[in-house]
Amino acid sequence: MSREIRPGLISVLIASMGRASLRQTLESVARAQLPDGYSVEIVVADDSPDGAAGRIVAQCAIGLPLTLVPVGARNASIARNACLDGARGEWLAFVDDDETVDSLWLMGLVEAAREFAADGVFGPVRHLYPEGTPDWFGKADPMFYDLDWKRIGHRAATGHTANALIRHATLARLGMRFDAGFGRSGGEDDDLFRRMSAAGARLVVTDRAVVFEQVPAARATKAYIMIRAIRGGQTYGKITLRDLSGLGRLRFGLEALTKLVLTGAGGLALYPFDRARAFRLRIRAAANWGKLLALTDAPLKSSWS
Repeated sequence: MSREIRPGLISVLIASMGRASLRQTLESVARAQLPDGYSVEIVVADDSPDGAAGRIVAQCAIGLPLTLVPVGARNASIARNACLDGARGEWLAFVDDDETVDSLWLMGLVEAAREFAADGVFGPVRHLYPEGTPDWFGKADPMFYDLDWKRIGHRAATGHTANALIRHATLARLGMRFDAGFGRSGGEDDDLFRRMSAAGARLVVTDRAVVFEQVPAARATKAYIMIRAIRGGQTYGKITLRDLSGLGRLRFGLEALTKLVLTGAGGLALYPFDRARAFRLRIRAAANWGKLLALTDAPLKSSWS
């Protein structure tokens, strides 16, 4: 983050493995309305092994300044840090390469940051499940990450890079970067934002800045969701446990075990009556199993693809 920060500029940062959906992401950002007095640049970090993201960028004519940063490390943290290095904006807006943004996305993020004097703002991701997905699965909406979005300005201890706006000067002042240790397993954003919050950064939420993710059929399955939940719980545990020892680790484990038993039993009991609620409870049980795995220092499986 050595480049000079330019007031009135928003840097939209996209770490990409070269998914074809990157084109739609870029086009949606180009259509997004801007707050008065602001301009936009885009920084894409190409973390594909064969330059796939670069080829997609070369085929797009979106009418915005765009910087392509070759990375090829197959590590989300390294790719996101490369985006930070290429950014010049007063604000850093994060979105993923399998998402499209609402036309009021940037306006909603910046307005919330101004209204609440925030160092960071997070918005929701609305998931669009493929045709043929069972009704109960869609009702459960298992990929939705709830930070109590409707309570605009509500303080958050953490968030995600799927839909975020961060004050560049705050990140530079704190000297924080994405930890490469989480770059393959996921959780690098949770880790960074928890460290920012602990250092006094004001992070808030808003439901007025929405992005959409088209969920591929391979991810709209019970097996994928359960593996995702276990990995999420394990990542959370790894982040939390680094500050705990002895009795603190014991309490963490007992709490996770208790929640595992209760949510697992609840999921079984509800299954005949409400499959959606039962599935949500099973997801929570899986996350708590992941927390227990974190106590064993089991390796985290890669999710960066």
